[in-house]
Amino acid sequence: GALDGYQSGASRVASASISLLVAATLLPIASKAAFLASFFTSLPHGDSIVLGVLFVAGYFLIRRMTESYGYGVSGIVSAILGGLGFAVIVACLWVATPALSSLWPLQSSMQALFAEAYRLYWILGGLAALAFARG
Repeated sequence: GALDGYQSGASRVASASISLLVAATLLPIASKAAFLASFFTSLPHGDSIVLGVLFVAGYFLIRRMTESYGYGVSGIVSAILGGLGFAVIVACLWVATPALSSLWPLQSSMQALFAEAYRLYWILGGLAALAFARG
């Protein structure tokens, strides 16, 4: 970590730190996800494996988001990807937070779409859209 930080700056270390926090935050959601819930119970250390996979996936997505921006990054596709990624993450958090749901309840079809079993996949998809929105 320190040698890499010396050579290339602190961006990789910062991306790794942020991705570890994101992985730890997504782990409880992943334990209730539609396809991963059975994986947690099938292996003796399934939660550690899922945490590692979330960390690696989060690192690549966050690293992609935090790279320095190049030329010609703007455009309609970037705007659409960024907007969709943000909207998906907000919708997932809105359904998951009772205080927000009581302010403005979403339709039952939206609540089913962003339900707890699929929330992990929606959040990862939103992060991927944000990561690739930059071009």
